Amino acid sequence: MFVGKRILSSFVFEIIEKDKKATIIEIALAVGHEINNPLLAIRGNLRLLESYIVESHAPDTVRDRIKTIMDNFERIRQTTEEFVALSNSKLTQASGKVFPV
Repeated sequence: MFVGKRILSSFVFEIIEKDKKATIIEIALAVGHEINNPLLAIRGNLRLLESYIVESHAPDTVRDRIKTIMDNFERIRQTTEEFVALSNSKLTQASGKVFPV
């Protein structure tokens, strides 16, 4: 009977740990999506600004700064994209299920 309780206790612990991991991964996934939403608005406005700067023949220093902003935007976008993809992969592994995102 003692062995059965130990096995059951181990099984319950494993379930709790998997549930914790799945919850953390779900939160990470939600955060990744919340970061991406404002990033899309920033990208759209940067593209409009970039068009305006080209049309208005702005100095090269302004164009360079916009390019720097776009480059940094792209780094953030790639990072959050990888984060979301990793979260999806880990969530599937942790729960054994596939969740649509």
